[in-house]
Amino acid sequence: MIPVKLHHQLEVMYKKLFRPMHMTRKEFAEICKLGSVITLAKGSLYAVQGITPCGEKISILVKGRLKVTYNRLFLHFIECNQFVDSPELDSMTYSIDEEEKYQVSITASEDSCLITWHFPTLQNHLSNDPYLETMFHHIVGKDISNKLYQIQELLLVNPDYMCTLASRQSSMVNIRHSLVTQDSSMSLLNFNNMNMAADIKHLNQQLDSAIKSCHGPKESETRV
Repeated sequence: MIPVKLHHQLEVMYKKLFRPMHMTRKEFAEICKLGSVITLAKGSLYAVQGITPCGEKISILVKGRLKVTYNRLFLHFIECNQFVDSPELDSMTYSIDEEEKYQVSITASEDSCLITWHFPTLQNHLSNDPYLETMFHHIVGKDISNKLYQIQELLLVNPDYMCTLASRQSSMVNIRHSLVTQDSSMSLLNFNNMNMAADIKHLNQQLDSAIKSCHGPKESETRV
């Protein structure tokens, strides 16, 4: 019965992404406690085109900014409270290639902090609650739609924006091989309520530490 206390950054994320879909704070906290906090120094890589395997992780940017490129062509930025790899996650629904790789490179354009989930673990957890699974799927789908609009706006401003691509790939649907689906295969493991408060407290502490480190000098680090 004790109210769940979230880190300020998680509170903002909940209000912007999850509460509009009527996800409760407790359900959000259950998902958060499955994740971990990582930091990326400016210039560090989150994913490398053609190398980083899809389907192993999914992340939301908590602080900072990421840049998405395709064959060194700038596609769009990823801002705070956006999913980092929602198109790759969605494309796995259709893929028959278990070794599919990222079709883009994702780089930190400034010091950044993310909350990252191991996708198979998240998948197992969501499978136990069809309603929660549906909510999460729609949140991911909405994020993909926002990214598509962002690219289309760039195309309207500059029609030659993607003229250097080898083929006519005028949207992220083609570039990132992503389609918004009507069903979802995402699922999650049973949650232990007795450990939730401690896990959320630990996650909040991780976020505090990560966000503070974004303001101070750090060695350049590459994450793939």
